[in-house]
Amino acid sequence: MIEVHYIERDGQRLAVIPAETWDCIAEYSERLLAKCAPDAAACKASESTLLKVAAAAGHSRIRTWRKSRGLLIRELAEKANISKSYLQLIENGDRPATAAVVQRLADALGLPPSALVDLARPASPGMPTTDYCQHNGVRFALIPADTWDATQSLLAGAFDPLDATLATKAAHFPLRVRLALATGDTMLRAWRVYRQVTERRLAQIAGISASYLRMMELGERAGSVQAWNRISAALEVEKDLLMAYPQASRKPLATAPASPTQVSPHKSSRRAVKQRANREGISMVKAWRLELGLTQSSAAARMGITPNAFGELERRSNHRVSTLHRAAHAFGISIQDLLP
Repeated sequence: MIEVHYIERDGQRLAVIPAETWDCIAEYSERLLAKCAPDAAACKASESTLLKVAAAAGHSRIRTWRKSRGLLIRELAEKANISKSYLQLIENGDRPATAAVVQRLADALGLPPSALVDLARPASPGMPTTDYCQHNGVRFALIPADTWDATQSLLAGAFDPLDATLATKAAHFPLRVRLALATGDTMLRAWRVYRQVTERRLAQIAGISASYLRMMELGERAGSVQAWNRISAALEVEKDLLMAYPQASRKPLATAPASPTQVSPHKSSRRAVKQRANREGISMVKAWRLELGLTQSSAAARMGITPNAFGELERRSNHRVSTLHRAAHAFGISIQDLLP
């Protein structure tokens, strides 16, 4: 539970939040927005919600709109007929856009030009547009109440499915770890980053190679009991907490509950999917998506990636084990069902 108080100042209702808490949310907000934007409804977040949170955290409106459309920066630049480097400068607030460029960007995004009024950040690049105050030596952030309501909606979309997985253990996880898990990190990586331990240093303490630790973080290796015990001691985290969340799944931000047939597909369904993949010359990932009646956008949202990234994924036939785990988890099937 995030401790929040409300005050009135100059006729505006403000939420008073510990600065450390708000700064943590702002730090992860762009990752949350990137996860939420392709399927905002599933994340309980409207586009106006995403824009409010983005503005409060200091992200440019153009970047938020781009991500809400599932576009890479290169793709939007091509649609607007400008260079990728120029668009990057605009998004970072390092260079203003001309009226003609604003119009082309708006057309490419399907928006009126008025929706892109802040093509350069009003504050210094990378700095959130948030007011702060001090009380009894403690620093607080002052957030407009409607913006905080929007932020809570975004966090609910992030944490509800996560907390359902963690169950009673959820209360033991710091906000930063929960945000890392909600935006795609595995449990081991989330705790390592929270403890500010480098991959190399943790590997040295655990007596394993850095590459082996990396595979454990990605869920490609289970890790020995001895390695997990040493990692648990080094991170000062109980082993049952480290193991409370599937290392390989990387549960996406908002995954719709799978139906019983998705959780345990019938053998005939498995055969039919494999036959379809062979007959049409498509990947097993695409065959399963079609079998489950999912669009590329909804499948991408379940995996926590952009529709374009998912399209590239299902065009390939060879995938990393960690990628197959994520796809299987998103589809509610086993990894064996994705093997040709």
